Amino acid sequence: MEITELSAKEIKERMIRRLPILKFVDLDVLEVSEGRVLVRVRHSPLLEREGGFLFGGVIAMLFDGVLGLTVLTVNDVGDQATVNLSINFLRRAMAQEYIVEGRVIKKGRRLVFVEAELRSPEGTLFSKAHGVWALVEKFPS
Repeated sequence: MEITELSAKEIKERMIRRLPILKFVDLDVLEVSEGRVLVRVRHSPLLEREGGFLFGGVIAMLFDGVLGLTVLTVNDVGDQATVNLSINFLRRAMAQEYIVEGRVIKKGRRLVFVEAELRSPEGTLFSKAHGVWALVEKFPS
């Protein structure tokens, strides 16, 4: 079954299996299509650093999780792994909710290039990420 054919609940469960720390993040999968993923995250004091804004490590985790799911929408090989993830923190992320959108820029035979943005629901841009994922048939035991 293709990832794009699963329900939002099934996709969220799959994300948590792949990245168990996401159990502590109140997120909803809003949209999954080939090469694109949209997720809503609710702010929580557990995700903050001193000053009340979203901790950069949490933003990195969200980008890694959402972009990994984005790559899954085009992965016809098997497994995958993050090769590179670069993040630009443009302003402090202080909102009640956040929207994370992941997109595939280019898919090659073994590498997938992706980008993502973290915004407020009103459109304020907080952070941008670019990444590269490797497609692998199976990781060695």
